[in-house]
Amino acid sequence: MSAATPARTQTERADQTRARILEAAVLEFSANGMAGARTEQIAEAAGVNKALLYYYFSNKQALYDAAFESVANRVMATGMLRWRRVLGGERIVRFTLSHFDRIHSQRAFQSCCSRR
Repeated sequence: MSAATPARTQTERADQTRARILEAAVLEFSANGMAGARTEQIAEAAGVNKALLYYYFSNKQALYDAAFESVANRVMATGMLRWRRVLGGERIVRFTLSHFDRIHSQRAFQSCCSRR
């Protein structure tokens, strides 16, 4: 039983580290685009060194793709929550309007989409 606990803890730490890197990447790519973003800044903001950043993501493009996917998944998840809450014939109209409102309000999503 004690052998399983460290592995789980290690996995949780790895997941948290990856999430911190992704969040820092979303902010950096949103602010500077793919070309202007610096992996050094992302690593520093995430509290990791560049070697660890490249352990999780093989290159800058892979990190960008993961950051973009992360933002897109957030937008989609909130859209699906909204979809489930709305009743009756207005469901599709409300979902569509809500979806575009979220895209408009998600600066990170706009930046990732427009600078690719």
